Amino acid sequence: MNLFRTTSMNSLLPAAILAACLAPSVSAEDVKDSILFLRPTFKVSQEVTHIIKGGNHIKSDGLDDAWIEPTSASADFQVKKNDRLGLEILLAFTYFSAPYHYDVPQNYVRNISVTAPKLDISYLFGDADHPFLRADAGVFNYKYNENARNLGEYMFRTWAYPGTIQTGGTFGYLGANSATLTGLKLSQNLGMFSHDFILSVETELTPVYDLNLTYMARLNYHNVLKVGGGVQLARAVNADKYAQMKIPYFEYKGVWYAGGPAGSAYYTNLSKGILEELAKPGVGAADSARLLSELAQDSLAISVLDSVSTSLINPSMKKLTARAIKPALYFSFDPKPMFDASLLGPKDLILYGEAAILGTQNNPVFYKDISRRIPMMLGFNVPTFKLLDVLSMEVEYYRSQWLPTYPSSVELNASPAPYMATSSYYPTQWDKDNFKWSIYAERSILNGITLSGQIASDHSRSWDWNSYGKTSWEIYTTPSQYYWGVKLSAGI
Repeated sequence: MNLFRTTSMNSLLPAAILAACLAPSVSAEDVKDSILFLRPTFKVSQEVTHIIKGGNHIKSDGLDDAWIEPTSASADFQVKKNDRLGLEILLAFTYFSAPYHYDVPQNYVRNISVTAPKLDISYLFGDADHPFLRADAGVFNYKYNENARNLGEYMFRTWAYPGTIQTGGTFGYLGANSATLTGLKLSQNLGMFSHDFILSVETELTPVYDLNLTYMARLNYHNVLKVGGGVQLARAVNADKYAQMKIPYFEYKGVWYAGGPAGSAYYTNLSKGILEELAKPGVGAADSARLLSELAQDSLAISVLDSVSTSLINPSMKKLTARAIKPALYFSFDPKPMFDASLLGPKDLILYGEAAILGTQNNPVFYKDISRRIPMMLGFNVPTFKLLDVLSMEVEYYRSQWLPTYPSSVELNASPAPYMATSSYYPTQWDKDNFKWSIYAERSILNGITLSGQIASDHSRSWDWNSYGKTSWEIYTTPSQYYWGVKLSAGI
């Protein structure tokens, strides 16, 4: 058996620095206080997921009928001092193999991943029982839409420009419905109103360590109506200066063009896509005329870019960057407090939803229509009358016409331009992935033992050794491509 061990050092280093900066000074009296070691908790789970259909963009002959069977375990350790200062460390272990096998021998064998998804130091200000402010620093979990079971949670699971979304985890998919952040969080609970300020560094999509500033707020009206939202200044400060993170664009004779390699790739692939559309059987006269006009415009764009590259024309260049303003809004409505709901489970009958704007600023050529940067999710917890803990159904609509991918992590490049590594591209080709759906069920069997199941066509990505982690492509790009999975978890 060939074992491979990975440790999330990218997360541990900034966490340690932030934790040291946040730790408050203590008096001599505080030093005398005893340190309380809470009883550690342990959890083991086995997930079995079957990809029914999907993945021909990841693997040439498709990812149909692939099995993903990660075995996971975690140990959670907590220490408290003075009822104010706390430290929580979560160690996680996953025993897994890649869901498909080609080229790289390691894809054939089982491997071990060791990570620290939580390394959180916290401090309570004011009355310890009713603190005025709580501060968390390091690596911590953050989930704001408590009812979302798979889709949603857009604030920290999306990237603006080109607007990609992630669901699922690195190795498994069930129960991965929140984000792991590295940074500093300040939280305040004022009764019906609560809010958070989060300073986090990017650790998912390269270049890493760009600084994100986020404010989130929520109003809870008697547990019947909960409305929340926030705004994020994404990549407000860049940690690294990659040339690929700035895409040139310019105006020439009243028309805007994308420049550089990104523009060249876009226009080249677009011309191929237009020709493919023209070659389809049954193209009418009106559509043919429209496509020929688009082809002429595209040919002109290629000619203009050639003139720019040879300095025949020298337009004034502007720069498109990955910096973005991302607002998000969510809600949940639970009517049970308004009537006798003794026959219903505590999570039954809840309607919830979420929407976000993945970049409020329009830009010429690539991002002219803000409506194509708004993912929307709606969910409902179907009443099961206590037969299940929860049965949720979720749907999502997202009109993005760009490929649901980004450059591979090994390229160390998160360009704000849409990814164009295909032989052809035409916008309507990617209307096929506008809809996503998910059904999730969960039931506590015995004390500490939970069985859950999920069937979905979502934004999950697979894992392989070529990219040393998640593949950049989504597995499921039409509603008919989907998977099902079950997971058995036991905790003590």
